[in-house]
Amino acid sequence: MTINGGASWIDSPNSTGNNLTSVCFTGNQTGFAVGLGTIQKTINGGASWVTISQNPAWLFSVCFPDANTGYAAGYNNGTNGTIIKTTDGGLTWNEIYGNGFKLYAVHFVDQNTGYVAGGGSGEGPGGYILKTTDGGTTWNSKMLGEATFYAISFPDPDTGYLVGQNGSMCKTTDGGLSWKTLSSGTMVNLFGVFFTDAQNGYVTGDKGTILKTSDGGVTWSSSSVGIPTVLTSVFFADANVGYAVGNGGIILKTVDAGLHWHELTSSISYFNLSSVTYSNANTGYVSGDGGTLLKTIDSGSSWSALVSGTTRRLNAVCFINDSMLYSVGDQGTILKTTDGGANWDSRTSGTVHALYSVHFPESQTGYIAGDSGTILKTVDGGSNWTNLSIPTDNLFSSVFFTDANTGYVAGGNGTMNGILMKTTDGGKTWAESIFNSSISQLRSVFFVNKTIGYAAGGWSGLGANLSKTTDNGLTWDKVTVGTNLDLYSVFFVNQDTGFVVGQSGIIFRTMDGGSSWIDFSTETQNNLTSVFFTNANTGYAVGQQGTILKTNNGGGVFVQEIAPRDSRFIIYPNPATNRIAVLNKGSRQEKCSIRVIDPAGKTLMVVNDQVQNPVQLDISSLSPGIYLIKITTSLDVQVKKMLVK
Repeated sequence: MTINGGASWIDSPNSTGNNLTSVCFTGNQTGFAVGLGTIQKTINGGASWVTISQNPAWLFSVCFPDANTGYAAGYNNGTNGTIIKTTDGGLTWNEIYGNGFKLYAVHFVDQNTGYVAGGGSGEGPGGYILKTTDGGTTWNSKMLGEATFYAISFPDPDTGYLVGQNGSMCKTTDGGLSWKTLSSGTMVNLFGVFFTDAQNGYVTGDKGTILKTSDGGVTWSSSSVGIPTVLTSVFFADANVGYAVGNGGIILKTVDAGLHWHELTSSISYFNLSSVTYSNANTGYVSGDGGTLLKTIDSGSSWSALVSGTTRRLNAVCFINDSMLYSVGDQGTILKTTDGGANWDSRTSGTVHALYSVHFPESQTGYIAGDSGTILKTVDGGSNWTNLSIPTDNLFSSVFFTDANTGYVAGGNGTMNGILMKTTDGGKTWAESIFNSSISQLRSVFFVNKTIGYAAGGWSGLGANLSKTTDNGLTWDKVTVGTNLDLYSVFFVNQDTGFVVGQSGIIFRTMDGGSSWIDFSTETQNNLTSVFFTNANTGYAVGQQGTILKTNNGGGVFVQEIAPRDSRFIIYPNPATNRIAVLNKGSRQEKCSIRVIDPAGKTLMVVNDQVQNPVQLDISSLSPGIYLIKITTSLDVQVKKMLVK
């Protein structure tokens, strides 16, 4: 919910854990939201929501032509379309229509005249449009083309638009009696449509698509927002101010009638994430592709997107104190903030090479490592940077200094050959460290103190490379981790307890200074590129596709704080008491293994080789609390949280 035009957003708690797909307000305070098996209502402007109906259908759209009369459309039992109606402000709902089509959108132009759109399933392929002129008592149906329709908009009683599958688009100018096919100029699926008047309209869809027309749909122009996610809905408050939302919690806003769009606070990054750091127990930062910078002030329970001012990949983020941070990235990008991320200023790096790591051993003295032997140094808090580059073609992935003068850079030549170099004079001279075994590409270096340090890496699954020094980096000995997958980041909480993360979601922990390692399941197959612990129990790991993991028990269980944006599985009801269903939203049925895991990491229940959809599980034996549902298929591994009441 926002009360300042989208500048900031706060969570509006609801009474369901199920997906919600559509919202409609009848006034400033009263609104309704529908989704998977639920109808929610608020009477305080969205500050809180209560369940007013448990409906077995998946409801995709809701519309209230007045405060008491409302309609919702969707489908149940796989393909059976349904339309339900209330005449008492949502207290009771009754089904008024059903058919063999999936229904995705409902729109009423007044109390009696309305439209429902859908398509695809039991009664044959193709787009499907329904119209009523008597408040839903009777409906007239029409087939339109071969594509399913997902959204509908009527700017006036006569003029309406439909959008849907494979760029399909239709228009009526006679109240739905006839429809004309329009050319959208795209083949992506279109999920949202809104017209501010009969001539000016907007459409959103797959791959971040935003289309605009100023001539009633005759021609369409595309607005490139550079965001490769699905935009599911669009709405305009007036002719100029509009919003588009989509997968991964993305929220976009325009104030100039769609000429430019900018991202508002979002709950998730859909880009690959490369670095995580915390300035204190509650405040953390994450950087990644596309200029992504995320911030949390509640130990990772929620994340907000910061405006970095760049679309370049940001490979690392480093804090000096709670207010001052640096982030570095591609094409020599250096960003600095002195207000906790509210504003970021670009600093001149003097290089066009990609920068991969930044470390400040002191508030004024900092170092950056990057491509083609790039090493930069500042002694004035980042105002100016001096190039200390080593004449080498090696890529330096990581830099770490134990004091202002003594430091290390780790990397390699992009193949199997790794390199680690050391300076004791603030970067004036560098010497290559001696390894007692052959090493492959290095991606991370970390020192527990001036004497003990670790370097991690690997190359193309030929064996993880982890080495340890106990003599100030003079010599290094190979450490056996127990995996052939590449390691991307190493972090030690103290001299004994440390973690490494890497390829395919692996996380290993040691509690004896690297002598032995324990493999922890992370419930993700995405590569993990950075790990950071605020204390011995609380830690975070980030990686591909916006993955952010958190543990509160020293790595015993890592919980996915932000789920991948295209999660195919839904758990319902959630919260639950006796039974749950695991629903696959995908178009294909697939065998899967479903595990119920308690907070200590113990598997309590396993259901294997199920192809029915949904899969039913009896959870009546579980005590109240939070559990993980791990779903493993041939494609991937996904994990969900479940609350048992």
